[in-house]
Amino acid sequence: MKTTTARYFRRFAIGGVRGLAAHASVGVVSGIFNLGLMVSLASLIFLPYSPQYFASALGFFLLGASASAIVTALLASYPGTVATVQDVPAVVCAIMAGAIASAMATSSEFSIYSNIFVAVGISTITTGLALLLMGVFRLGHLVRFLPHPVIGGFLAGTGWLLVKGGIGVTTGASLDILHLGAYLETVNTWQLLACMGLGFMFYGCTRFFGNPLLLPLTLLVSIAVFHLAALVLGWTMTYMEGTGWLLGPLPDSPLYEALVWPDLGAVEWSLITGQAGSISAIVLLNVISVLLYVSGLEIIVRRDLDINLDMKGTGVSNILVGLLGAPSPFVTASETALGVRMKAPYSWCGIIAGLFLFLVFLVGGGFLSFFPKFAAGALLFFLGFAFLVEWVVDARKTLPLADYAIVLAILLCVEVFDFLTAIGVGLAASVVIFTVRYSLVNPVRRELDGSTFRSAKDRAVALERVLDHHAHATLLYQLQGYLFFGTANTIYEKLKTRMDQGSKAPTYVILDLRLTNGADGSALRGLEKLVLLLERNQGMLLISHAGRSMQRIFHAGGLTHDAYPNLLYFPDLDRAVEWCEDQVIAQAQARMQNNTSDSCEPDAFFESICEDVEAALKQQELFENVVERLEPYLTEVPLAEGQVLFEQDDKNTDLYFIMRGQVTLSLDTGRTKLVRARSLGPWTLAGELGFFLGFHSQHTATVDAEGMAYVLSKEQLSRLEYEAPKLAHDFQKLVIRLLGRQLAQSGATMRPDG
Repeated sequence: MKTTTARYFRRFAIGGVRGLAAHASVGVVSGIFNLGLMVSLASLIFLPYSPQYFASALGFFLLGASASAIVTALLASYPGTVATVQDVPAVVCAIMAGAIASAMATSSEFSIYSNIFVAVGISTITTGLALLLMGVFRLGHLVRFLPHPVIGGFLAGTGWLLVKGGIGVTTGASLDILHLGAYLETVNTWQLLACMGLGFMFYGCTRFFGNPLLLPLTLLVSIAVFHLAALVLGWTMTYMEGTGWLLGPLPDSPLYEALVWPDLGAVEWSLITGQAGSISAIVLLNVISVLLYVSGLEIIVRRDLDINLDMKGTGVSNILVGLLGAPSPFVTASETALGVRMKAPYSWCGIIAGLFLFLVFLVGGGFLSFFPKFAAGALLFFLGFAFLVEWVVDARKTLPLADYAIVLAILLCVEVFDFLTAIGVGLAASVVIFTVRYSLVNPVRRELDGSTFRSAKDRAVALERVLDHHAHATLLYQLQGYLFFGTANTIYEKLKTRMDQGSKAPTYVILDLRLTNGADGSALRGLEKLVLLLERNQGMLLISHAGRSMQRIFHAGGLTHDAYPNLLYFPDLDRAVEWCEDQVIAQAQARMQNNTSDSCEPDAFFESICEDVEAALKQQELFENVVERLEPYLTEVPLAEGQVLFEQDDKNTDLYFIMRGQVTLSLDTGRTKLVRARSLGPWTLAGELGFFLGFHSQHTATVDAEGMAYVLSKEQLSRLEYEAPKLAHDFQKLVIRLLGRQLAQSGATMRPDG
């Protein structure tokens, strides 16, 4: 507990005089910039619809920005994080404010103000609750599943609305791009040029110089130059306020005296609920923005951050700010980066920025009366223009054409319709493009026939040659990824091509699903087509490693053995391959008994079998001869079904000569079931690694069929080598031959990790 408390209070370190100066500089610079931003955002949302209460709205915005900066500095996982009320949610809030004002055209200005205040507050509080819950349930990773072009389209649309909002704040008239000529005749062109020119200057400072100090410095210099020019021209404050050059008239008294809380009795709740779409869009945009900014902050500070802790802190901040009727606050990457650059990593950056804004709130409107409208509009114009350049100009060089088209489509929908429609269009387009792209990914990781894989079951040489001759009869598709209609159709087309090979067409097709991560209902129809295709060609479909959840999906969709007799399920690939081999051997034996063969070279085929059988008989004879001569050194042991000869990781020191019965070597992979690695029949060895090399056993040896074995111990081997060196030499030759045959067989065996 003491350690945790001490770690928390480290965020309030100063770092000496230089550290104090660095933190104070970052805090004041952030405060100056955020002051201009709050003036711009309050102008964007409230000034066009309730100018009489603009001072009140500005006071609440400053108070909210101050609170968010201090709360974030106290709760963020990176102490030097600076936060403020943001422009992205403010844009949609401005759209919502316009819709409310239009619906209340005949109402009083105070009623409009109250309804906008409550609607904006609800959107921010809802965002706070969403972030708080996501942080509590650790859902911060979800942002990574949102398509990149959709995020880009949202930000491009936000940028366009910020550009329009900045021009609207400056000129007092909303930009009409379709009637640009008539629009320019109705506005003050000099004010428009001042807004755009200063906005381009802001953009140039950040784009080409990259020094965060230049932005607030340029803002202050531009305000000073404007007032100097006004002094030269002889403009009075009254004239500039009356002609729209300044924000005023604002009260000279402190802003807290101008605060006006909304009248909840004047709120038309049907109008608020009618904005549910916009509020949903605001919440979604805020959550995305918070997660993206926090992720970007990890790169800036060069360390991993607790994204869920930051979501909880931002959620608390949003709830507090929402009570003040201001848009959502969250981290500002540029101002936090300034702190990193100036070696000011502690909470004082955000605290000083918040105190600066609170001081302005206490000083009053007289100080802000000198703030030009075009400067407030230029800040919005700059922020929007930066988004447009990033996602409409720069993104064209990095995004694929289809993704870039989504960005443009969302941008167009934002202008023509609204944000919620744009969200739907973007997500729908991303789903379609993802589906098409994923369908083009080959779902078949490996395509093998019987010549390149075998089961772990030990078989006689003659049967091995039969399997070699009929290798085309078995076909394995090792699948990967997620199965849906696109991938299932790809598999169907591949199999259809193989089925057109006539006598070389496969009879048994195995789908190994071990590397897949799920399937949906649309994949069932594709698999059903596979079953029917094989049924028409007297073939079988075997599915291995389906798993319980996927098998439930298949059975619920009607893909059962009862419905399709040529469909079988197996728990693992090895069992499925063994079943196919048994069928191939049985059919070959039936053809031999009926004196029929589909081989175009039967004489050569049977001649090769005879040669291999003769070699196998010689090896069997050698095995029995050596074992018979070794009997004085061997111990006979009966093999009972289920008996364990040795276990995985045991240091086995005995060698088993299996004379009758069957022993299975199984591998424990840490899953619920053991995986069969190899099946050993008569005239084979078990335990050779531990016996000869002293290694721990890689497998567990279990008796499957009762029989008999001889056991040779290390002590008896030493006695053998001393008493009968010639016999020991023959024994070593036998072991070499058996291991060579085992190695040849294992090369064609499908391993569980293969």
